[in-house]
Amino acid sequence: MNRAKELARLTRYPLAPTAAADVVAAAALFGESASIGRIALAACGSICLYAAGMVQNDLADRRRDEKLHPDRPLVRHPELLNPARAMVVGLFVLGLLLASFADALVPALVVATIVCLYNFGFKRKFPHDAIVMGCARAANLSVGLVAAGATWNTSVFTYLAGYVLFIGGVTAASRAEDMEPAQTRRLGTILSFLPQVLALAGFASLFSWERSSALLVVFAVLLFSVVRSMLAGTREAAIAHVKNSLLTIFLLHVCCVWARTADKAEAKLWLPVVILLGAATFVLMRFAGRDQAAPAE
Repeated sequence: MNRAKELARLTRYPLAPTAAADVVAAAALFGESASIGRIALAACGSICLYAAGMVQNDLADRRRDEKLHPDRPLVRHPELLNPARAMVVGLFVLGLLLASFADALVPALVVATIVCLYNFGFKRKFPHDAIVMGCARAANLSVGLVAAGATWNTSVFTYLAGYVLFIGGVTAASRAEDMEPAQTRRLGTILSFLPQVLALAGFASLFSWERSSALLVVFAVLLFSVVRSMLAGTREAAIAHVKNSLLTIFLLHVCCVWARTADKAEAKLWLPVVILLGAATFVLMRFAGRDQAAPAE
């Protein structure tokens, strides 16, 4: 039982619903044939790919964690190395298989490829790591777009580009938490907010003014979190801002899907799904430890 618990920690399971929310939101926004079965398969596949990437992250960082994070599962339990490697392979294969059943194998392969490049090539190499992570999550959106038969047009590419910026900002914020002294940490946090502001402007351009004004809620939540982090200046406050940014992903998806209902009434049917995924993540993050609730480092 303890072994299974330690292996589960490697997957950062509290954040897995964010991957599924990407797929559901993309399908709701631009899908032409968004059947529940295909979207469910694509969402489950994206969760598997996300979990595989997180386990792979700890495998790639094992030597570093021996010095900086001795409480990590693979450091405390080296006997889990082979099971963890098997998990990575199994989760990648399962994720790709589920995506293929949803007719979205190609974007899923892109997700898996970018994740591997991030873990073994670009991690902690700012700003490349933020850009690559943003591209990985944008590719995850593409899983939902392809599964739902979306038409690739300017709006779709604007949406993808905005998400690269938004997730890149979240990744940059996670780097700021380890910056010293406090003034440098504050500067890193505010700079990570700038690409997110640009992303929100891009998202707003996709909808009418009345509908896009909902994105002001996302902006206000992020701004409040940034100001709070800067005033405190502590590493704990920076970590809290990263977690808030991750939860804001759901709020962003909800606002975009709601804005889209003016043109596509059936999209509103997916709103409860995104909201439930966000609630699940909030609860899991609330009761999970730092390692389980942390993004890839």
